[in-house]
Amino acid sequence: MQSWMRRAVLTIALIVAGSANLVSQNVTASISGVVTDATGAVVPNIPVVATNEGTGAHFQAATDGNGQYSIRAIPIGSYTLTAEARGFKRFETKGIRVQVNEVARVDISLTVGATTETITVSSEVVTVDTTTAVLKSVVDQKRIEDLPLNGRNPTQLMRLIVGTATDWRADTTSGTTYPGVRGGVSVNGSRANATNFVLDGAQNNDHYSNAPNPMPNPDALNEFSVQTNNFSAEFGRQSGGIVNAVTKSGTNEFHGSGFWFIRNQALNAANYFAPIVNGQKRQDGLKRNQFGATLGGPVIRDRTFFFYSYQGTLERRSPNQVGIIVPTAAQRRGDFSALLPKAIIDPATRQPYAGNIIPTNQLSSI
Repeated sequence: MQSWMRRAVLTIALIVAGSANLVSQNVTASISGVVTDATGAVVPNIPVVATNEGTGAHFQAATDGNGQYSIRAIPIGSYTLTAEARGFKRFETKGIRVQVNEVARVDISLTVGATTETITVSSEVVTVDTTTAVLKSVVDQKRIEDLPLNGRNPTQLMRLIVGTATDWRADTTSGTTYPGVRGGVSVNGSRANATNFVLDGAQNNDHYSNAPNPMPNPDALNEFSVQTNNFSAEFGRQSGGIVNAVTKSGTNEFHGSGFWFIRNQALNAANYFAPIVNGQKRQDGLKRNQFGATLGGPVIRDRTFFFYSYQGTLERRSPNQVGIIVPTAAQRRGDFSALLPKAIIDPATRQPYAGNIIPTNQLSSI
């Protein structure tokens, strides 16, 4: 087998394996409720099935003696819920949208009839979390894609949540993946590095600085929730807040996107406080290009899927000349007399240099 064929086979194997792992990691929602008949009596010991409308995956639970069911640990997305029992018409409702960390309550009412008949609830189901006391908000895919982001860092959208504020004492991320972003996000007055970040069920924190690791780019991110209070002890680690993010995954339909975001000084207005040079306000000199694409789809329909995302960033900017100090020729020789009366202190003796001139024998060639 030629080397390029071996690389191709290995790449496909990695994609398939990675896709299977992603499906198992996106277990961040639940559907629960009570099954009753037309008289209001509970219906025990019947199967309730939730089918993911994007991937065809089935998740099943049975009602207990009180007619209650709970389908836990399911990927976020849109679901069709069905229930069948002898002597009742088959129940079906579509378009149940569950979000990350949500426990959606959907009660089911069965109608007497033949099992070959189906009752379809076509109206939009309003899911309400009545089982937990968590205070949280979800930043969904539409807001991630449509709201403006400086540097395309999704964590900036945390500031939309009640109880959050910018913490200028900390960086948003421990790395430099997203340009132009400074300052972390504080939750309920805690420090920014007291927030625990979770990505697809795994910890996503820099264990050296406690800052979050870089998040996926907005086109690769499905949604994330920000839990500000009363969150479960299962998350642990930090007490400030929980950010639980979920990436996109493939479905039975191929889908993708392409993007190119430009920020250029030629298209920007000058900052109000920018210095005036030759009668005009000086621009920041920023030229930033962020570009990329996504692609997702099925490998084996209803079973295995893939999703790929790439983002590249090219940036050039002029230095902030207001804060730059260039040594003069005299200063390079150790002569700082021009700074008098401000004294230059000898670090060895803690006394001022005579005339603000550093002796040549104390100058390092480096």
